Amino acid sequence: MKRTEKSGKGGLIKIANNLISQKKELLGQVDNLQSEYQKLLGEHQPQIDEFQAKAENLAKEFRRLYSESQEAYSSGDGASAKNLSLAGHSIEDRCKAINSQANVLRNELKSILGKIQLLRKKANDLQIQADSSYKQAAAMRETYVSRFGLSDITNDADVEKFLDGFSQKIFEKIQIIKFEDKVIISGSDITFGNHHLNEKSGKYEIEIYRHISENDLKETITHEIGHTIFRSFMKDIPDRWQWGNWYQESMRSKRFITLDDLGSREEDFCECFVKFKMNPEKLIEFDQKRFDFIRKIYDNIEQGETL
Repeated sequence: MKRTEKSGKGGLIKIANNLISQKKELLGQVDNLQSEYQKLLGEHQPQIDEFQAKAENLAKEFRRLYSESQEAYSSGDGASAKNLSLAGHSIEDRCKAINSQANVLRNELKSILGKIQLLRKKANDLQIQADSSYKQAAAMRETYVSRFGLSDITNDADVEKFLDGFSQKIFEKIQIIKFEDKVIISGSDITFGNHHLNEKSGKYEIEIYRHISENDLKETITHEIGHTIFRSFMKDIPDRWQWGNWYQESMRSKRFITLDDLGSREEDFCECFVKFKMNPEKLIEFDQKRFDFIRKIYDNIEQGETL
């Protein structure tokens, strides 16, 4: 069963782009609501103004009747005061009804404004989330990890986490690490990975082929990263020739870190680098000098020193 495909940097950028798309949809809804608001405002505002003018006139009439009612009570004309009071209550009821009609129109407009405000807040929140994803992506390595979900044993996200355990300066020299769903056989040998220099970018591209286990696949990734270290970070080391001597010693003794001679000092270095990262005790047991040599190189890389 295949795992869900999800890349690190690429996945974050995809998430951010999706959030921006959602934000644009919300702002599109805002534009539609603003158009609707302007249309209703043009229809409702004259009615609201008319209702308000009527209500103000009725309020004036109510205040006049109330004043006359009070005067009638003061002069002892109870009947007139009662009639004036009843007329005032009638006008007050009419005023309330008119205000109620105006408020229905006002509330319809307020409802649209409330929706606009809510959508704008959601759009702003989406932008904040997108900015956060873009920021996280910008802080990540430039190396693109791709298609490991096709391996059936891991996915891009897990490979990204695995790469987090390396000195990130190494990945300035690696453009892409991708899975190719194929098996390459040459004679009796199976090729589990490959790397080549992209002349245009000046960076290495790593291909990983089908494996049986996730641990073996990660060992192959580490081996191919070792090629980048050997070619990009060892070339200026004054005592880099030491590795050639150690390799020649292994040739004479037929003793290698793996069961067989892989055919070159570079391949020997890459296999030793695998053990340095994934089983350092075995490398120390095999050859303390090789372990110390790789540790020195690796420490320099992590410190960002020029080799």
